[in-house]
Amino acid sequence: VDAAEVFAVNCVSVNAELVPTCISALTKQFLEIPVSPPPQRSESQGGDEEKEVVLSHGVHRVLSRVIETFPTGSTTLLDQLKDRFPHKRRDLEMQRCFLENALQVLEYVPQILAPLLDVVIDHLVQIDVEIVVEDFVGDTDGGQEGGDALFDMELADSAQSVEQRENVVRAEKLDVMMLLTLDFIKSVCDSSKAPIH
Repeated sequence: VDAAEVFAVNCVSVNAELVPTCISALTKQFLEIPVSPPPQRSESQGGDEEKEVVLSHGVHRVLSRVIETFPTGSTTLLDQLKDRFPHKRRDLEMQRCFLENALQVLEYVPQILAPLLDVVIDHLVQIDVEIVVEDFVGDTDGGQEGGDALFDMELADSAQSVEQRENVVRAEKLDVMMLLTLDFIKSVCDSSKAPIH
């Protein structure tokens, strides 16, 4: 990582035209390298995930040094993050991985907080509008609440069940991404509060 950091900083110091290329190469990794291991860790993959987390921290260190060296690169960084945001149909792990990395960027490039949160919220809304709420509302005749009916649904035919399963996947994706986003917003609000004396 040290060699990559020195190389990237030297590149952007010598030739400003290389800033977009460096930022692009680094943000491309956001789709594949998690900031933290996924919640469901398997014992056989534990070592690989730890290596990926270390690699992620290295990518962020190099990116922060590039932006520190060339501060106007933050505009390019924001554009790259907008362009690289995974399509709403991509799997949950890729969405989580990218979102965690994008939010991590805001720790060292806080000037793009508002526009990046706009992009994140727009992405969440795109996922949300595809969720069919009726799939989660159970039979109210038995007095069940909607939350209990999610896993107790009896499905009439396989075509309907496939659509409902996809709907559950979309809802889970939205849930995980909203939780990450809201936790981030809470941490920003908590860190900005001044203690009262």
